[in-house]
Amino acid sequence: MSNWRPVELDRASLLAVLKKAAQFTAGLDDAELEKLSSTAYPEECDANCILTKEDERSRDLFIVVKGALSVEVNLTPQDANPISILKIRDNCVAGELSFLDGARRSASLKAVMPTTVIRFPHNKVEALFNAEKGIGLTVTRNLAQLVTHRLRSTNFELRSRLP
Repeated sequence: MSNWRPVELDRASLLAVLKKAAQFTAGLDDAELEKLSSTAYPEECDANCILTKEDERSRDLFIVVKGALSVEVNLTPQDANPISILKIRDNCVAGELSFLDGARRSASLKAVMPTTVIRFPHNKVEALFNAEKGIGLTVTRNLAQLVTHRLRSTNFELRSRLP
């Protein structure tokens, strides 16, 4: 990650963000949220910082605390000007596809303004899921619902552009 830096976020604020991030945490109780928070790393950057790059191998997941991320793709490998296909705003999840399947990143994530995220390193979250199967099942189900929602939205958007 370029120019992203750690930021202090007290435990109460971190737990409050996790509670609001229903795409990730719906169905978890306070004790489970506390365990999940132990895998969290708050970070911040200024506008135009790159969080992930399309086609890179990384599996971390992100929640936007404050600010916004642009999900950007190149239409061709030679394309120097990626297009933004989605904005990820406060309390929303980014990076879910590679987190779930381990494939290369399908898009880049770029801060469009000063932005704070909570980074969840895949290896730490996976270790928690292995130790706490209920947390793993709940979070994975939430992420599956997020992926299907985004896929359906994309399908409807594409259909609306067809002649």
